[in-house]
Amino acid sequence: MDKYNHWLGRLFSLIFYNGKPYAVTLGQTTYYSGPSTDVSPQWRRHEDEHKKQWARHGKVRFLSRYIWQWITKGYDKIDYEVEARAAELNRHL
Repeated sequence: MDKYNHWLGRLFSLIFYNGKPYAVTLGQTTYYSGPSTDVSPQWRRHEDEHKKQWARHGKVRFLSRYIWQWITKGYDKIDYEVEARAAELNRHL
């Protein structure tokens, strides 16, 4: 499920992205900061990949691994983000 112009997407946008368009996927729901017309196919594939990761690894494993790698490796090197960026281009690792 996708939710647009959602307060949670806007909150994460302000906290992590200086108010620029942002999305956060929690479980099988993606909360976008703006309208659906602002979501490109690539961005949708990125967030859909996160939904698959949540389903594959579960809530506790996904969150703990994501947060740990963010702290220890940095956002760009989080395994889940690397996979999602590959999915944007329809590439599979």
